Amino acid sequence: MVDTNPEQTCPDPSNPGQSNSEQNLCCVPNSEALEDEDLKLSSLRKFRKLAEKVDNKLQKVRTDHPETEAAAKKLEEAFGKFEKGTFGKLEKEFTGILQIAKDYGAVRESTYEKQLEDSKKNLKDLKDRLGEDKFTKEIDNIHSKDYDDESKKSERVEEINEKLNEIGNKNCLVYSLSFQENRKQDLEEAKIYKDQVKAWFDDLEKLYKEADKYIDQREYRAAYALKVEFQHVLDKKIKDLKTKDKFEKELQEGLKKWILSVYQYFYFNKENLIKQACEKKLKEDYDNAKEKYDTFLKERKELRGRFLEEVQYLEENDLSPDSN
Repeated sequence: MVDTNPEQTCPDPSNPGQSNSEQNLCCVPNSEALEDEDLKLSSLRKFRKLAEKVDNKLQKVRTDHPETEAAAKKLEEAFGKFEKGTFGKLEKEFTGILQIAKDYGAVRESTYEKQLEDSKKNLKDLKDRLGEDKFTKEIDNIHSKDYDDESKKSERVEEINEKLNEIGNKNCLVYSLSFQENRKQDLEEAKIYKDQVKAWFDDLEKLYKEADKYIDQREYRAAYALKVEFQHVLDKKIKDLKTKDKFEKELQEGLKKWILSVYQYFYFNKENLIKQACEKKLKEDYDNAKEKYDTFLKERKELRGRFLEEVQYLEENDLSPDSN
């Protein structure tokens, strides 16, 4: 997905060196005011600092543009009311991800680390018992091609999604709403990492038991195919388990990106409401001016008619100045 990042200021459209993504028009001007180099959501104090900045901008918009109240309410619907120095729902979200990271760290230390070592031993056991021949190399090639095809299909999805984003950028309000929803989905998916790891280890246990059964039955090719899948899950998904600190940092970053995406939607929603209010005012001014103009034309026509009538009367009664 093309990352229209509200953390960045708007690029200079006149700069020919910028890429298409950098030329993205759906960016929030001066949004760097929400960001500091040291503003990481690593503590409740710093988290509240970001929340306070967002609220300051929100209240300024409410004061300067009361016609945008609907946009302000949408932001508060996502974040909660700003009370006691923070947004209620946001603070709950922040403390929630800290607890998620803590729970993951505990399970990693008590369970996952041992499961990882056991899985590595099981892989070595399968390799030692199966060996390799021309058929196993063929299985390796089939497996590799299958995942290459999967990767290509995934890249195609990303390519199409990027084109959709380019189209969506023509309507920043529509795009920013979709962007906000995607950021929220990213955050929710990141939260379940602990459950994903458990599912991967469950898969490894199942694959090992099935491979072991096939070896006992001397069905070595089937066992080897399971060994290949076992190694793929181990190497590509869980060989390098995230530390508790890394997981917590990713969750905090995901939360911050979602916060800024909500603000981005608020910004374009606000701009749209201001535009609508301006168009409404211009339409009213146009209607008033048009009414006055039409009235003027009508009155002038009536005046001209009366003037012609008077001229005709004077001529008919020989009362014109020339008659004297």
